[in-house]
Amino acid sequence: MAQWFEGFDGQVVLDDDYVWILREGIPEALTGSADSASVRAHRGAVVGTDFRPATTTDLGVLRIRVAAKSGSAAHVETSEPVRFSLINNDRFSALGLLLSSNVEGVIEPVAAAEQLRIALDGLEGIATQAEIAEVLGEEPDVMQPVDGVTWSSVGSLWVAAGGTVDTEAGNRLQRITALQDLTRRLTANSGIKHLQSAVAMTPLNVLGPQRLCGLWKAVISEALPERTEAGPVRRRPRQRSRAQPVGWAPKRKQ
Repeated sequence: MAQWFEGFDGQVVLDDDYVWILREGIPEALTGSADSASVRAHRGAVVGTDFRPATTTDLGVLRIRVAAKSGSAAHVETSEPVRFSLINNDRFSALGLLLSSNVEGVIEPVAAAEQLRIALDGLEGIATQAEIAEVLGEEPDVMQPVDGVTWSSVGSLWVAAGGTVDTEAGNRLQRITALQDLTRRLTANSGIKHLQSAVAMTPLNVLGPQRLCGLWKAVISEALPERTEAGPVRRRPRQRSRAQPVGWAPKRKQ
């Protein structure tokens, strides 16, 4: 299944062993000097990526560097960059890591377990199943053991912690437990200052502000269902029945 990464002025698509850079549906005014022609390269020919995260004032940039010959970095052809907005930082960061795993001419497909760990690296070590699925293009199997990754539930969601850096299983579980505790202490509309204050003394304090907000938004819709405040109960006035005389009956209209 092809994995699409939608940017501001283009798309990056992972399709089996190939990576595409497309400009579908992008106005020429947005692409600027970027080549509007599609670019296709074997993933084994990717020798690196240049990634610059987006900020509140500037778009992020992902540039893919491809060797002229598969597995050779003697001559490198650099693709036109794809720019992306702040909300897509996590996805393009994980994409850059996935593509960089092919460096040194490794043309074999990256194992599913390694893809999961790399995706978690791009999501700062903790993410919901849905967030990981957006990066990988398919839902990871939470029942499949993967070294360096711990799954646990937060409300009705599955959350994974870990990555390519070796960490103890207990530490990974503590991150998820801290997230579960956060859903019990904060309201769904908590702002970044409240979030940062709440995680200051927890294993989640390593998360950057943007990732912390992204993770919180991914969790609150399921773990914290919207509460509706019950308004005052209005009682309908009781209607008094008027006693009718014996033998009375309503008159039929002529």
